[in-house]
Amino acid sequence: MGQHDQMSERREAEGRGRSGAMDNTLPPASPTERLQPLGAREPIDVDAIVAFLAAHVPDPPRTLTVRRFGGGSSNLTYLLSDGAREWVLRRPPPGPLLPTAHDMAREFRVISALTGTNVPVARPIALCTDPALLGAPFYLMERRRGFVVRDEVPPELGDSPARRQRASLALIEAMAKLHTVDWRAVGLADGFGKPSGYVERQLNRWHEQWARSKTTEIADLDRLEEWLRARVPVSPATTIVHGDFRLENCLLDPHSLDVVAIFDWEMSTLGDPLADLGWTLAYWPGAGDPPIWRAAIGSVSAEPGFPGRDLLVAHYQHLTGFGVDDIRFYEVLALYKLTIIAQGIYRRARNGQIPAERIDEIAARVGKIAAAGRAVAEGVKVL
Repeated sequence: MGQHDQMSERREAEGRGRSGAMDNTLPPASPTERLQPLGAREPIDVDAIVAFLAAHVPDPPRTLTVRRFGGGSSNLTYLLSDGAREWVLRRPPPGPLLPTAHDMAREFRVISALTGTNVPVARPIALCTDPALLGAPFYLMERRRGFVVRDEVPPELGDSPARRQRASLALIEAMAKLHTVDWRAVGLADGFGKPSGYVERQLNRWHEQWARSKTTEIADLDRLEEWLRARVPVSPATTIVHGDFRLENCLLDPHSLDVVAIFDWEMSTLGDPLADLGWTLAYWPGAGDPPIWRAAIGSVSAEPGFPGRDLLVAHYQHLTGFGVDDIRFYEVLALYKLTIIAQGIYRRARNGQIPAERIDEIAARVGKIAAAGRAVAEGVKVL
């Protein structure tokens, strides 16, 4: 976070002074959201946000408390509160960014398009494309409440196999809702993505991202790319693709366990729906899978009660009617992309662009993910 704990404490105290209370009329947030006080180097100007809210919300607040949601290593997400109401602000990390990455306007456009459909998204409020205000574009959306499943089983699921399975299937149900939206009818036919050639473009794009991000050669990643280019399948019908669809990017209702909001839309586009399913499966190693895969991902999916990938795939096929014969290709594609994303996070952490408490862990994770992808490509049973 900040350079000194003392500075973080001072910023939190300043937040209390501006709002007069720490959300004292609101129910407590779930610990799984990992809310943190602002660090000393946080790219946030509270007074500028107050001024922006004054133009976009009724009865605008005069003061705000701002805290950061923990857990992410890409875009930064903040909880804003005046003690009685809450909003969420999302912005890129500070510093130089790779082309096409951290696109706030894209995120805002897709959740605006999906508002009013059966896809669970937080309602967007306002987009600011002027970097003068906070140093980068950002947007505001409504606050939704629930819990997040990260690398530990949360108390909301506990030891219940039924609840663990229900939450897992709810993830697939939310994905199926997204993939069956008519993207033309919701206004995404113009300039949001190309309806054909998705896999080939992905391979070319991520090859270029790797060239910009790499700090050392990784032979396993080179082999993954060769394997993928030799096996490009025929894609099913084009859908909206989230691009980072996994448990950690979904907020779940603690009672029904339904998904109440899907977050982190920066990689969304038009393309191959099986890319989202393969991505989810890459984050779903089971107890019998190679240890390096489980170590690289850190998922709860290997814990008792969570269904295997075969059940997730069958549930998806039942809900959508899409063929899934080539699903291993998409899982390997996901691990290839995850390696390059982890390298980008490591590069930004090394350059001081994002908090770097776990920089050694991030560096080790790059090679582990590439090795996991190679293991899957070379014949690990996926289903």
